[in-house]
Amino acid sequence: MGTGLGRTRSVGLRGVHGFVVDVEAHVTPGLPGFAISGLGDSAVKQSSDRIKAAAARIDDMPVSQRRVTVNLSPAGERKIGTGFDLGKHSFRHTKRPLAFETRIPLCCRGIRCHISARDHSVSVHGAMMRCMTEPLWTDKLSAWSTFATAALTFLLFIAAVVAGIAALHTLRVSRQASVAAMAAAEAARAANEQARLDSIEQTRPYVYAEIVPSLTGIHHYDLKLRNSGKSAARNLTLDFSDWPDPLDEVATSVRTLFQTPRTLPPECSIRAIWRLQGQFTDGSTEAGMPKAGQISVLYTSDDPSCPQYREHFDVQISTSGMWPVGEEGPTPQGMNGDVKAFYVLGQRLLRRVAELGR
Repeated sequence: MGTGLGRTRSVGLRGVHGFVVDVEAHVTPGLPGFAISGLGDSAVKQSSDRIKAAAARIDDMPVSQRRVTVNLSPAGERKIGTGFDLGKHSFRHTKRPLAFETRIPLCCRGIRCHISARDHSVSVHGAMMRCMTEPLWTDKLSAWSTFATAALTFLLFIAAVVAGIAALHTLRVSRQASVAAMAAAEAARAANEQARLDSIEQTRPYVYAEIVPSLTGIHHYDLKLRNSGKSAARNLTLDFSDWPDPLDEVATSVRTLFQTPRTLPPECSIRAIWRLQGQFTDGSTEAGMPKAGQISVLYTSDDPSCPQYREHFDVQISTSGMWPVGEEGPTPQGMNGDVKAFYVLGQRLLRRVAELGR
């Protein structure tokens, strides 16, 4: 019983790419066995059973009584699947060589192998290699599945990038809107505060103090307090920087006026004697308050947000220039008795009327 060596070619798969595999079958006498080498997977190793079942139908080829060694080269590449089987076969005649057609997956098919029944050797005849025009439907499904997975992954990546860009844009717009809203709120608050202050300024009381020529005559002076604001001045009190010592009758009346809280309605005024100058019966030449100093005015309004106002006014009688007085008319000449007295009365009335407007 001799030995035989047969060679053919098949194609293995590395991902979606094919590579040529040399299939070498060596039949020797010895203990029955079927060994496959060349880094095949479980399907390749189980092909021995399928090949034995196919060879058992061939006359004069008792493969089960021989030792068969099959090598798949290159040995460093992993082989997967059943494409390496010599499975599909056709019987011609028991005394003639049997032809087997290998199933080359994905890339090539059409290698025809002839096994001689006389010497039980395996040889390759008429090897025809051609590119497959139509891959198997399983190969198509696998390729399309891989392509669809890659395309879906790419689309998901693009969608994630677009979503990230949109999220960043939305965040940027949201921050800008937040900053604009905060600025608008701050502007509105400032506008409201300014409107409130303007309202206070327009409706608050304004009390001022001034020294004017007195209604009692020339060289006398009065204190005039006037509220020119739009609301009443509450708890109105005054103070002076240089009180005379001792206080005479006029100064005492001024101090009493200053220390007594009162309400001064809008467009109303208070007038009191401030200083008198002349020859008095007690031998003095002046009475009342000094010619210089500072008057402090304190008061409140009806607005609780501004509970108290304080203003200061200077008294400068000696440095205010020449004070005008009302016209008295010509000096009476050649008048006596009641006529002269009536004329003098008219002069005084005229002067007082002129003082009322000051």
